[in-house]
Amino acid sequence: MKANVNGSVRAERHKSIGALPGAAERLIERFGELMTYEQLADLLKRSPAGLRISVGQRDSDFSTALRAARIKLGRRVYFRSSQIAALISPELDESGAGQGGVYP
Repeated sequence: MKANVNGSVRAERHKSIGALPGAAERLIERFGELMTYEQLADLLKRSPAGLRISVGQRDSDFSTALRAARIKLGRRVYFRSSQIAALISPELDESGAGQGGVYP
């Protein structure tokens, strides 16, 4: 098992379990289990300051989902990669229609 910069275990641990869908697995391989504001902003093609504003808004489903994926460790704020993957890349149901994601 490998640890990334913020000390989280990479997706190799989860591959053996088979517990992660494709999008979540790719995000965990790239960023680790927790993403910083800067990493998430880069992924969403936003500035970190713009992302902070989006998270602070209370009137959109997207900002509510971002707050649900947020975790604080001391003073630092991280986002769970698996929840971000579900947010931006919803899995398809049997009919081929998307079920989840609120990110346009």
